[in-house]
Parts: sequence; C-alpha cells; structure tokens
Amino acid sequence: MADFGDGSLFHTLLQLPHLKYLNLYGTYLSMDVTEKLCAALRCSACRVEELLLGKCGISSKACGIIAISLINSKVKHLSLVENPLKNKGVMSLCEMLKDPSCVLQSLMLSYCCLTFIACGHLYEALLSNKHLSLLDLGSNFLEDTGVNLLCEALKDPNCTLKELWLPGCFLTSQCCEEISAVLICNRNLKTLKLGNNNIQDTGVRQLCEALSHPNCNLECLGLDLCEFTSDCCKDLALALTTCKTLNSLNLDWKTLDHSGLVVLCEALNHKRCNLKMLGLDKSAFSEESQTLLQDVEKKNNNLNILHHPWFEAERNKRGTRLVWNSRN
Repeated sequence: MADFGDGSLFHTLLQLPHLKYLNLYGTYLSMDVTEKLCAALRCSACRVEELLLGKCGISSKACGIIAISLINSKVKHLSLVENPLKNKGVMSLCEMLKDPSCVLQSLMLSYCCLTFIACGHLYEALLSNKHLSLLDLGSNFLEDTGVNLLCEALKDPNCTLKELWLPGCFLTSQCCEEISAVLICNRNLKTLKLGNNNIQDTGVRQLCEALSHPNCNLECLGLDLCEFTSDCCKDLALALTTCKTLNSLNLDWKTLDHSGLVVLCEALNHKRCNLKMLGLDKSAFSEESQTLLQDVEKKNNNLNILHHPWFEAERNKRGTRLVWNSRN
C-alpha cells in the first residue's frame, strides 16, 4: 500500500462494521495520508479497536494528529513502535490519555526515540488515566532518571497500570531501589519487563528482596539479557519459594554456571514454588545442566522451561513482522 489517493479508501475501509483490527506496519504514511486516516478514525461508524502503525514514518507532529483523533474513538490498543515520535509526540499522547473520553488500554512505544523527559509527561497521564493497563517503553533512552519518575507515579494509589515493559532502556542498579519500592506498595502492577538492562547483581538482589515481601503481587518478571552473575541464584531461589504470586520468570539468554543452576532448580522443585514458566535456553547449557533442567520439568508438571517465551506475544502486541529465524 503506497498510494492512498483522496482518502476514500480509509473512509470506506474503516466504516466496515466488522473491522476491529488494522495493522499498517511498515507502510509509510505521509502527513497528508495520516490526516486522511485520522479523519476516517473520527467517523462515528468506525469500529476499529486495535490500531497498529509501527514503522510508518510517523513524526511527532503526525503523532499529535493521531492523538486528537483517538480521544473519542473506540481504539483500545495503539502501537506506534519504531516511529521517531520523540518526547514531543509522547506529550501529545499524554494529553489524549488525560482526557476522560479516552478508552485506550494498551500503548506500545518501543523504539520511539524517547528520553527521560517523556517519562515526566507520562507521570501525569498515569495518575489521571484509569483505563491504561499496558505501557511498552522498550528500547528508549530513558535511563534511571526516567524510570524513577515512572516509579513515583506507580507508587501513587491512583495509578492502575498492570504491565510495564522497560527492556533495553539503559537502566542500572541505581533505579532498582525505586522499582523494588513499587513492587511492595503497588497492588495493581502484575508484569514488569526489565530485560537487556545493566542492573547487575545489586539490582537483582534488591528486586528479589521485594519479591519476598508479603505485599508483593507481581506475577511476571523479565530479566532476560540482564547483566548479573550466578551469585544471584540464591536470591532468586528465595524469591521463588516465598513469592506466592510470581508465575513467570524470564532469564533467557543467561548462561548460569552449574552450581547456581543447582540452587535454582532446588527452588523450582520446592512445594512453595508457584512458577509456571521459566525463560531459559536449555541448549546453551552443558549436558549436565541440561539433564538437571529436564529432570525439573519432569518432576514439576506445571513448569515449562522455554527459549524466547514471550517473543510471539510481544510481536503480536507491537504488530511487528517476523524478522528472525524461529529455528535459531
């Protein structure tokens, strides 16, 4: 799709009564075309609930137009991944989120050229919006400063966010104290993805301490590709046997040494461990370690140890196309 003409295609397409999903990933949308799309979205006959506009060349200015068009729309899921929205674009989206007419539940903003400044705008939006349950900020230069701002919002009882994705956001252990405080006081947050961040052993230990707290309600934690050592396995093991809610832990792309894996597997076999999914690439371990992991799966019928456990679900949420060989 390259030539959208006078916009009649959008007008006709988006008025189809059964059309609730529209994915234009990888389709360049000029400013003129974006305006035509938004005009169709504003039409009362439009029933689209999932709008995926990843890698469409959408600028911060175009993002502002999209934000205005969605205030009174039926769109509940919006993906703008891989667009140069920058902080100004997010500011427009936050104004949309603060509007009581906005019903958006999921907002995907990975690879959108954002910095910690965007988190300042999101702070206010998270406190006022009661519908948004999933926020994806992966692969943006948020740093610890930005995440600390988000944590201030998450610690507020008015924040109802359930899932926060922060993989590859240039985080260190410095923000883990604030994140841990969120895990203890926030009753709504169920999923936290921190993969591909340099949180090191110090950060993992702080997170594990929070998981062991009786007030922690987290169900899903992503630490895949994070920088930490096998010395954390004791802390992870304790968290697995004390946290009653944690059922999914992603440690994919981590090659733990055998002694650390033994400690982890002892916890996985414990009757108080409720884990159902462990992200690990079994083929990356020694034969001895692979046997250990296989034995755990045999003993624990509820546990699945998987490589790339979230890839397909994340790709569907972001609306991105398959760009890797699943056999790898």
